[in-house]
Amino acid sequence: MTANFNGTPLTTTYVSATSLTAVIPAADLTATGSNPITVVNAAPGGGTSAAQTFTVNNAQVGPDLAVAITDGLSELQPGAAMPYTLTVTNTGSVDATGVNASATIPTYETFVSSPNGGTVSNGKVVFPPFALSHGGQKLLQFTLALPNPLPTGAVNGTPLVCQASVSDDGTHGTDPNLTNNTATDTDSIVIVMPTIVSAASYTPQSPEVNMPLTFTVGASYPTAAPLTIAWDFGDGNSGSGASALHAYAAAGLYAAVVTVTDGKGGTVTQDVSVPVISQVSSSAAQKKSFVLNFRKGIDGLDISFANPDFKSLQNGQTVSVQIGSHTVDTAVLANGKGTGASGKFIYSSKNQTLEYVSKNASLESVLANYGATNTTMTGSISIPIYISVGNKQYGNSITFSYSAQAGKVGKGF
Repeated sequence: MTANFNGTPLTTTYVSATSLTAVIPAADLTATGSNPITVVNAAPGGGTSAAQTFTVNNAQVGPDLAVAITDGLSELQPGAAMPYTLTVTNTGSVDATGVNASATIPTYETFVSSPNGGTVSNGKVVFPPFALSHGGQKLLQFTLALPNPLPTGAVNGTPLVCQASVSDDGTHGTDPNLTNNTATDTDSIVIVMPTIVSAASYTPQSPEVNMPLTFTVGASYPTAAPLTIAWDFGDGNSGSGASALHAYAAAGLYAAVVTVTDGKGGTVTQDVSVPVISQVSSSAAQKKSFVLNFRKGIDGLDISFANPDFKSLQNGQTVSVQIGSHTVDTAVLANGKGTGASGKFIYSSKNQTLEYVSKNASLESVLANYGATNTTMTGSISIPIYISVGNKQYGNSITFSYSAQAGKVGKGF
């Protein structure tokens, strides 16, 4: 004989010709209402008895599982480890069996370890099933890490969401409150930038070709993380460290860039302009004059220097004339002279002189930097003028008596 509850066979024990016992599972007692009970006797001569009513007035409530999760953090830097704690509690009045707890692994994070047997499955940390008595609590721990360097797509402010969930096997009834069966912990990626506290600079000032320069920068970081400092000197060469040495092989205006990194995604750069001139041989001017035609914008310059080096100038030698860091004209010497874009270079090995003469230069804007302005005035001004031969400059800061009539002409002698 078998007793049926709502048409479902129960585990039945024969006691006597008029008595049976049957066990109704707790899962069948979770809802109030009337339920038919019948007894089935096997053939031949058997059949199904008339139904008796079994009323459930106070449904049995299953275990009430709840979960919480935290790593005690809100912001994470690249390379950080997150020690998560997952807390499972049973606030119901019924024991729970076959409890399953898990937590998702946030995008960009990686699993490190778990002292409670947690393993990775389908992007989650999954723990072995366990039993939890009513009123009981169980702590589960695991550690995740944020890689350094950061994976592609991870940037400053990216949220990292870890969601925990818990359930049981339902043997002791249905969980009456599923809203507390999940919980989340949210952190965000924070990239802390290094700070340059002492601007990039170099010494000595007025750098010349092949002159050793010391480049320095001061940087700091909120933590003790080591900083990496790299220099790009702008001429294809590089250096490292808060202090770096470099010499430029050719004259020119270079942009030296320093990059400071913290190894955790934070990078800051700064540049410093380095106007490198040829090696300077201070030489007195033999001739010095200029004319600024403010009406036509066509200007003239006559400047010459004497130096023993000029005794042995060779054909094919490149020469140029500069006002400060501005190159006015360039030419190649041949047979005692060289023709540039706007003027001529003339040298005399006998007199050991090199002269530049132009009546078709454009000098107004560059000379205005030194006081030769388009205003009516008379005064004394100083202009750095050099003639370069190879990597060496000859000249000095030359004093001119300057007089000008606005809108017409300005002259320096």
